Amino acid sequence: METTLVLTRQAIEIKAKTTELHLWALSHSKIETQRDYDYGVALIQEVKQAYKFLDEERTKQTAPLNQQIRDINDLYKPTLATLEQAETTVKKAVTTWKQIEQAKRDAEQKRLEAEQEQKRRAQQAELARIAEEARKNGSEEAARNAEIKAAELEKKNSEATVLAAPTFARNRAESTRKIWKAEVQDLKALAAACVAGTADLALIQANDKLLGSMARGSQGGMTIPGVRFYYEESLAVKS
Repeated sequence: METTLVLTRQAIEIKAKTTELHLWALSHSKIETQRDYDYGVALIQEVKQAYKFLDEERTKQTAPLNQQIRDINDLYKPTLATLEQAETTVKKAVTTWKQIEQAKRDAEQKRLEAEQEQKRRAQQAELARIAEEARKNGSEEAARNAEIKAAELEKKNSEATVLAAPTFARNRAESTRKIWKAEVQDLKALAAACVAGTADLALIQANDKLLGSMARGSQGGMTIPGVRFYYEESLAVKS
């Protein structure tokens, strides 16, 4: 869809003069005489008037478009929000269930490994007993055979892996990824680490917005270690 943009005669004239104003501003970035000063203030007034007029013209043309965008958003956003809520709710339920099932599998895995370890120890103890008894009876060969069998069994057990069967079949439509996050649990400890240099100072950046508000409120009557309160003059010119 093509949109035809129309500028009023005054807007065209102002746009044409903008380059002239800009060039003068660049060439008079440093005021040296009273005449420059007076002309500079007059220029600021002219610039402010031009800016205000053009911005109002822009707003007139964008207002209908912005309203149309708001109407479209109002039409779709409630339904989209409902769908997002549904997805979030079901995702949470599915994730919780998977975590529970995974915990069951992990518990079963530990049980199987403990059972295997108990069996291994019992076998090794039995073979050690056989070897000791054989030596007591003067049968060194039988003792050596028991020790060789114990070593082979130890090697076999170390290579064997017992895995618990999964408790659920993964749906091919889903996949799982780990999303690592971080939260500050002790701000004082974090600040101390930053001061000591063991953590990046960027982790506790100053709240410039709050400091600016405090500066305006106190007008220099406040002292905070490490903070300088100062003012800059801002020129205000009536349009």
